[in-house]
Amino acid sequence: MDTTALADEPAGATDAPPRWSELIASRLGHGTAAVADAVVADVVAEAGTAVEDPTTAESPTQVADATDAETAERGGPSGSESLALDRWWVLVAPLAGAVVLSAASWLFDPNPLRTGTSPSGLLAFAVLIPYFLLCTAGTLAVIRDATRLREAGADWSPNPWRYVVPSAVALAVIRAFSVVRGVERIEESVGFLAGSLVVALVASSILAGPAYLLQRRRRLGRDQSGGARSADD
Repeated sequence: MDTTALADEPAGATDAPPRWSELIASRLGHGTAAVADAVVADVVAEAGTAVEDPTTAESPTQVADATDAETAERGGPSGSESLALDRWWVLVAPLAGAVVLSAASWLFDPNPLRTGTSPSGLLAFAVLIPYFLLCTAGTLAVIRDATRLREAGADWSPNPWRYVVPSAVALAVIRAFSVVRGVERIEESVGFLAGSLVVALVASSILAGPAYLLQRRRRLGRDQSGGARSADD
């Protein structure tokens, strides 16, 4: 080891660790401090370990505000756009479809919606199955949108089951009324009514969809904006 270089180390080195440039200069000789400073600066820049100036660093609040502003400009989750109901037509289409299908069953004889193994019966299946899936999508849209409004803390936080359950009961009663009258055994009536209620619960958007959409627009407006949470409706 070069003892002469060690002897040239500045006094007080044991009290505080020397700078990298001073340590390199003490090993290489005097007059190399500027070169050592440049080497250290290059090493720090390459390693990405430069210490950020606390006077110019942004606070977490400033970073969060900038992120929110940028997200709002892009139409992100913050602001009124997050409460917008994009596929509102899913809540209306089941009722419109029910009107069309009911009119077809009343106007045409024999009933074109009577299912069976005949070609016309298979055609009825081909029409009713997509319609039932559309009703299911409408019911799920009511539940999901109400849940989203509740989680977002909107001005209106609805309970979706207050729309789904009454609509299902009404549909089940309407469907079972004409059939139950011709049933002699009460057990058959109860079973048919229970089955009708299950189907009506899934397809409840026929009535629940438009009712929910009208109430949503009345409470939140067409811009679908919201704020603090209020009591359940």
